[in-house]
Amino acid sequence: MVKLLRTDGGGSSTTDERLELLYRMIKHWLYMVDVDKWIAELHDHEGDLTVTWFYEPNKDMKKVVKEAWEYLSEYNIEHVVDPHYWIRL
Repeated sequence: MVKLLRTDGGGSSTTDERLELLYRMIKHWLYMVDVDKWIAELHDHEGDLTVTWFYEPNKDMKKVVKEAWEYLSEYNIEHVVDPHYWIRL
């Protein structure tokens, strides 16, 4: 499953309703793709989303994430590809 992480000045949390909603929306819109095999982490830091991908996403996948994040009234997104994400944990 995709790791959900929210950080701000007060610390961090791996249980965040907004990120859980974002994850469910992405999973719904990318129903033809096994999202858990593509996305390693969704990290919300004070409204800035970093999406860590195992593989290079295509433009449609990035668009789905962008539109889902904008639906939650947030607009800053960074996409990072890290095929070795789980090895470092």
